Amino acid sequence: MKKVFLLSCFLLFLIIQLSAQNALGKFSGSVTEGSGEKASMIGATVLVINESTGFKTGVMTDADGRFVVDDLPLGGPYTVRISFVGYTEKVFR
Repeated sequence: MKKVFLLSCFLLFLIIQLSAQNALGKFSGSVTEGSGEKASMIGATVLVINESTGFKTGVMTDADGRFVVDDLPLGGPYTVRISFVGYTEKVFR
């Protein structure tokens, strides 16, 4: 009986560990103005699109012009679109 209980606990622990792992990626960077000073672009929109699946997600840059896009499904290709009011949209493939 004790062995069955220990085996059950081990299997439960294994299932919890497997479900905690995910197949998701992360993309981060910063957006700066192209002038000589390279000023941070606060509030720029960063849109990430998986061209294979159509998955889309987006974030805005923080006070330092930085961004992090979490929970991206693995695989690709991805397209990244960065936009800011008054500037031409930049597209990276």
